[in-house]
Amino acid sequence: MTISDFIYRFAFHGELFGLAATLSLICALQYGMYLYYKYRREDREEGLIAELKKLEGELTSAHRERRQMKVENGLLAELFAQTDPARTVEVLLKKFIPHTSTGFGAFFTYDGRGLDMYAQRGLCRQTLDQLIFDQPWPDRVLQERVCRITDAELYNSQFVRCLSIDERRKISELHLLGVTDQHGTFGVIAVTELFPRDAELQHQQEAAERMLDQVTGLLRHRMNAVDQQQLLKLTQEKLALRTIADRYYDVPTRLLDDFVKRLTSLVEADRGALILYSVGNERHPRAICRQGTGLQMGVEGVWRNHELKIARWTRANGMTGCLTPGQLKEAGVNNLLGRALAVPLYQNNKLIAMLCLTRKDEGVFSRMQVSLANWAGEFLAEALLRVVDRVSVERKASLDGLTELANRRTFDQRIVKELETARRSGNECSLLLLDLDHFKSINDRYGHPAGDEVLRQFARLLESESQKVRSTDCPLVARYGGEEMAILLPGVGVQGASRIAESIRFATSRMVVLYQSERILISVSIGLACFPRQAMTVGSLIEAADDALYQAKHEGRNTVRIAASTNPREAAVSV
Repeated sequence: MTISDFIYRFAFHGELFGLAATLSLICALQYGMYLYYKYRREDREEGLIAELKKLEGELTSAHRERRQMKVENGLLAELFAQTDPARTVEVLLKKFIPHTSTGFGAFFTYDGRGLDMYAQRGLCRQTLDQLIFDQPWPDRVLQERVCRITDAELYNSQFVRCLSIDERRKISELHLLGVTDQHGTFGVIAVTELFPRDAELQHQQEAAERMLDQVTGLLRHRMNAVDQQQLLKLTQEKLALRTIADRYYDVPTRLLDDFVKRLTSLVEADRGALILYSVGNERHPRAICRQGTGLQMGVEGVWRNHELKIARWTRANGMTGCLTPGQLKEAGVNNLLGRALAVPLYQNNKLIAMLCLTRKDEGVFSRMQVSLANWAGEFLAEALLRVVDRVSVERKASLDGLTELANRRTFDQRIVKELETARRSGNECSLLLLDLDHFKSINDRYGHPAGDEVLRQFARLLESESQKVRSTDCPLVARYGGEEMAILLPGVGVQGASRIAESIRFATSRMVVLYQSERILISVSIGLACFPRQAMTVGSLIEAADDALYQAKHEGRNTVRIAASTNPREAAVSV
């Protein structure tokens, strides 16, 4: 029985209940029916509206996915159209960062040990030279693949401190995306923005992961091509260095010069130095080879001093490899150098030398350059021993057995070369000939062993005094014959040579040789001649110095005489 039938029957029998009560009940029932149908209709409308909204959401999502798919397909087509790996990554970064005025991004390669900058968009050179990731971030990318750095974690990070002021204005959040395939993570993308720009973060991250899934295979292929190219280049550079080492050199130290020169060029350093640690005197290393860009005299002296500071600091602190500007400051290098690469050389597990490669700017040495330098260090450690052994043999052949000064043969060869160099460059070259006064009487009175000791100590004095020249000059002290010595002073004129000669004369006159409780006093006579003032040839230079020495002997000994000038207006003078 329906509600209508119920109302009809109730109205038919209404006289039994009273007319007023019947009408009231009928009205109440009709109102109830009205409310029932009203709420039923509203429920149906709400259901239809919800269904409509659901359909609208699905339609919007479909439109968004369609737009996203179109963007991704366009990006994939553009990426696959590239053949150059660098260009491929550049296109990818440009998709994330279309305008460098509002953001920046970078692609880092990852080999399981660390991150290397491969490409960037929107970062300045100074930032690239010092940009570093905070320690936990790479681990987070490996675990989460897509992560977002914001707020205090971002603004208090080392990463942000490396940015320029303009770059800090561009960053409010940093997104790290791991480029991962079945073999593992081989790259990390760091960007300040994700796309689509108007989408929620979750949708952006999903889109980023979806896009990375599609391009990872391509990127792996491109990166493998880069690795193969770099490996091939590294092998070629090693072969070039080996070729140098396989050559025969008349002068063995030239092998080191050529090797370091080529290595300096290959790693794109400005200067390279091979610094040897002295046994028992590690605080005073010395450079046995320096190559690279030519510098002004004063600047070169500072640069060389910085190389020695680096050698001392790296040994003391056990720090080798790429040195940052901060580490250089700790080593006492406060100017000129922006970066350094320190490569240790070991023999029998003992540190014997340091290969120091330096740059003016703060450009970071690439991983391939570091790998080449480390290989060169291992190779040089072996070559150095052979060179040192050969140099030792040749040095013994070039030295006087008693005084350990250069012998006459060495002097004769060197003076010819130095005068040729002086003639080409227009520089001066001075020669001192020295003869110990009354040396025969010393032998007669004290014996020949005492005379030998006098010659040995006098030789050490000459070496010490002859070093009082500019660091760029290379004096040669030689035993010319018997008690007669010679000092060749390239680049030193008459005035400078006469100061050195007088300093030697004075020091010799104050010298006391102790031999078996005997005190032996000595003095020296010195003759000085200078190219081109007093002579123009090797023979005439030696003759002029010898004449000046004869004059010093004739005029009372223990004195210095300068040869007469080839210019007749200049007379011989005494000091």
